[in-house]
Amino acid sequence: MVVDFMLKQKRNRQSRALSIQGQENVRLALQSSGLTYIGWSMRCNTYISESTIKRFIAGIPVSTSYFNELLTALNLTIEDSYIVPKINSIGSSQLAIGLNISQLAIEKNTISSFQGGMFMTATFTEDKRSEIERIIRHLQSFLIGSKIKFHDDKGVVRVSGNFSEYEKLHIDATIDELEELCTSLKVTW
Repeated sequence: MVVDFMLKQKRNRQSRALSIQGQENVRLALQSSGLTYIGWSMRCNTYISESTIKRFIAGIPVSTSYFNELLTALNLTIEDSYIVPKINSIGSSQLAIGLNISQLAIEKNTISSFQGGMFMTATFTEDKRSEIERIIRHLQSFLIGSKIKFHDDKGVVRVSGNFSEYEKLHIDATIDELEELCTSLKVTW
Protein backbone atom coordinates (compact mmCIF):
# COMPACT_ATOMS: atom_id res chain seq x y z
CA MET A 1 0.00 0.00 0.00
CA VAL A 2 1.37 3.41 -0.89
CA VAL A 3 1.47 6.14 1.71
CA ASP A 4 -1.18 8.49 0.42
CA PHE A 5 -0.20 11.70 2.11
CA MET A 6 2.75 13.82 1.20
CA LEU A 7 3.91 16.95 2.90
CA LYS A 8 5.86 19.33 0.71
CA GLN A 9 8.49 21.06 2.73
CA LYS A 10 11.36 23.33 1.74
CA ARG A 11 14.63 22.28 3.22
CA ASN A 12 16.69 25.09 4.64
CA ARG A 13 20.01 25.41 2.87
CA GLN A 14 21.63 25.49 6.28
CA SER A 15 20.22 22.15 7.49
CA ARG A 16 21.67 18.69 7.76
CA ALA A 17 20.31 15.24 8.47
CA LEU A 18 22.06 12.26 10.05
CA SER A 19 22.82 9.32 7.79
CA ILE A 20 21.97 5.80 8.93
CA GLN A 21 25.58 5.30 10.03
CA GLY A 22 25.45 8.62 11.87
CA GLN A 23 22.20 7.65 13.61
CA GLU A 24 23.74 4.40 14.83
CA ASN A 25 26.91 6.12 16.07
CA VAL A 26 24.93 8.87 17.83
CA ARG A 27 22.67 6.32 19.55
CA LEU A 28 25.72 4.37 20.76
CA ALA A 29 27.50 7.53 21.97
CA LEU A 30 24.37 8.74 23.76
CA GLN A 31 23.85 5.38 25.41
CA SER A 32 27.48 5.13 26.56
CA SER A 33 27.43 8.71 27.89
CA GLY A 34 24.40 7.98 30.07
CA LEU A 35 22.91 11.37 29.17
CA THR A 36 19.22 12.15 28.85
CA TYR A 37 18.03 14.41 26.04
CA ILE A 38 17.93 17.32 28.49
CA GLY A 39 21.45 16.56 29.75
CA TRP A 40 22.66 16.34 26.17
CA SER A 41 21.02 19.68 25.34
CA MET A 42 22.67 21.29 28.37
CA ARG A 43 26.10 20.34 27.03
CA CYS A 44 25.42 22.45 23.92
CA ASN A 45 26.23 26.16 23.64
CA THR A 46 22.63 27.01 22.72
CA TYR A 47 19.32 25.60 23.92
CA ILE A 48 18.16 22.70 21.75
CA SER A 49 14.67 21.38 22.38
CA GLU A 50 13.89 17.73 22.99
CA SER A 51 11.79 17.62 19.81
CA THR A 52 14.77 18.88 17.78
CA ILE A 53 16.96 16.22 19.36
CA LYS A 54 14.41 13.53 18.46
CA ARG A 55 14.29 14.79 14.85
CA PHE A 56 18.11 14.78 14.77
CA ILE A 57 18.31 11.15 15.97
CA ALA A 58 15.60 10.10 13.50
CA GLY A 59 17.60 11.50 10.58
CA ILE A 60 15.25 14.42 9.93
CA PRO A 61 17.03 17.65 8.91
CA VAL A 62 17.92 20.15 11.63
CA SER A 63 19.89 23.38 11.36
CA THR A 64 23.59 22.95 10.65
CA SER A 65 24.52 24.72 13.88
CA TYR A 66 22.33 22.32 15.95
CA PHE A 67 23.68 19.36 13.97
CA ASN A 68 27.27 20.36 14.75
CA GLU A 69 26.58 21.19 18.41
CA LEU A 70 24.79 17.93 19.08
CA LEU A 71 27.66 15.88 17.64
CA THR A 72 30.26 17.93 19.51
CA ALA A 73 28.36 17.55 22.80
CA LEU A 74 28.73 13.77 22.45
CA ASN A 75 32.43 14.12 21.58
CA LEU A 76 31.80 12.91 18.04
CA THR A 77 33.63 14.43 15.10
CA ILE A 78 31.65 15.82 12.19
CA GLU A 79 32.20 13.38 9.35
CA ASP A 80 30.79 13.37 5.84
CA SER A 81 29.56 9.82 6.39
CA TYR A 82 27.25 11.17 9.13
CA ILE A 83 25.53 13.61 6.78
CA VAL A 84 22.73 12.79 4.33
CA PRO A 85 23.27 14.91 1.22
CA LYS A 86 20.40 17.16 0.21
CA ILE A 87 18.33 15.97 -2.73
CA ASN A 88 16.13 17.59 -5.37
CA SER A 89 12.42 17.87 -4.85
CA ILE A 90 11.03 14.44 -5.69
CA GLY A 91 7.64 12.83 -5.60
CA SER A 92 6.75 9.41 -4.28
CA SER A 93 6.79 7.90 -7.76
CA GLN A 94 10.35 9.08 -8.23
CA LEU A 95 11.56 8.08 -4.77
CA ALA A 96 14.88 6.70 -5.91
CA ILE A 97 13.71 3.12 -6.24
CA GLY A 98 16.68 0.84 -5.82
CA LEU A 99 19.00 3.69 -4.86
CA ASN A 100 20.31 4.68 -1.49
CA ILE A 101 18.88 8.16 -0.81
CA SER A 102 22.14 9.23 0.78
CA GLN A 103 23.85 8.86 -2.60
CA LEU A 104 21.61 11.30 -4.46
CA ALA A 105 22.80 14.79 -5.49
CA ILE A 106 21.19 18.02 -4.31
CA GLU A 107 20.36 21.10 -6.32
CA LYS A 108 17.07 22.80 -5.42
CA ASN A 109 17.31 22.32 -1.65
CA THR A 110 13.74 21.09 -1.32
CA ILE A 111 12.61 17.68 -0.27
CA SER A 112 9.26 15.97 -0.27
CA SER A 113 8.87 14.48 3.15
CA PHE A 114 6.35 12.10 4.60
CA GLN A 115 6.00 10.54 7.96
CA GLY A 116 4.39 7.16 7.87
CA GLY A 117 3.48 4.38 10.19
CA MET A 118 3.59 0.65 9.72
CA PHE A 119 2.17 -2.39 11.42
CA MET A 120 3.44 -5.86 10.60
CA THR A 121 2.37 -9.31 11.72
CA ALA A 122 4.41 -12.37 10.78
CA THR A 123 4.30 -16.06 11.62
CA PHE A 124 7.41 -18.19 11.66
CA THR A 125 8.75 -21.61 12.56
CA GLU A 126 11.09 -22.04 15.51
CA ASP A 127 14.07 -23.03 13.33
CA LYS A 128 14.01 -19.54 11.73
CA ARG A 129 13.60 -17.63 15.01
CA SER A 130 17.21 -16.46 15.55
CA GLU A 131 17.52 -15.15 11.99
CA ILE A 132 14.13 -13.45 12.23
CA GLU A 133 15.11 -11.82 15.55
CA ARG A 134 18.27 -10.46 13.91
CA ILE A 135 16.30 -8.98 11.01
CA ILE A 136 13.66 -7.55 13.37
CA ARG A 137 16.42 -5.76 15.37
CA HIS A 138 17.67 -4.34 12.07
CA LEU A 139 14.14 -3.23 11.16
CA GLN A 140 13.79 -1.61 14.58
CA SER A 141 16.77 0.66 13.83
CA PHE A 142 14.73 2.30 11.05
CA LEU A 143 11.58 2.87 13.09
CA ILE A 144 10.70 5.71 15.43
CA GLY A 145 8.86 4.61 18.56
CA SER A 146 8.89 0.98 17.50
CA LYS A 147 7.07 -1.74 19.40
CA ILE A 148 8.02 -5.38 18.94
CA LYS A 149 6.15 -8.27 20.52
CA PHE A 150 7.02 -11.95 20.07
CA HIS A 151 4.22 -14.39 20.91
CA ASP A 152 6.35 -17.48 21.49
CA ASP A 153 3.47 -19.87 21.98
CA LYS A 154 2.07 -19.04 18.53
CA GLY A 155 5.27 -18.33 16.55
CA VAL A 156 4.06 -14.80 15.84
CA VAL A 157 5.84 -11.45 15.91
CA ARG A 158 4.15 -8.04 15.73
CA VAL A 159 6.07 -4.88 14.85
CA SER A 160 4.79 -1.33 14.71
CA GLY A 161 6.35 2.10 14.47
CA ASN A 162 6.67 5.31 12.51
CA PHE A 163 9.35 6.18 10.01
CA SER A 164 10.70 9.05 7.96
CA GLU A 165 11.04 8.99 4.19
CA TYR A 166 14.77 8.42 4.55
CA GLU A 167 14.09 4.97 5.97
CA LYS A 168 11.27 3.76 3.68
CA LEU A 169 13.50 2.00 1.15
CA HIS A 170 15.50 0.31 3.90
CA ILE A 171 12.30 -0.81 5.62
CA ASP A 172 10.97 -2.27 2.35
CA ALA A 173 14.21 -4.17 1.76
CA THR A 174 14.20 -5.52 5.33
CA ILE A 175 10.56 -6.63 5.00
CA ASP A 176 11.44 -8.42 1.73
CA GLU A 177 14.17 -10.27 3.60
CA LEU A 178 11.70 -11.24 6.35
CA GLU A 179 9.14 -12.40 3.80
CA GLU A 180 11.54 -15.10 2.61
CA LEU A 181 11.85 -16.54 6.14
CA CYS A 182 8.30 -16.24 7.46
CA THR A 183 5.43 -18.59 6.78
CA SER A 184 3.13 -15.56 6.49
CA LEU A 185 3.66 -11.81 6.63
CA LYS A 186 1.20 -8.93 6.52
CA VAL A 187 2.23 -5.28 6.49
CA THR A 188 -0.12 -2.33 6.81
CA TRP A 189 1.19 1.15 5.98
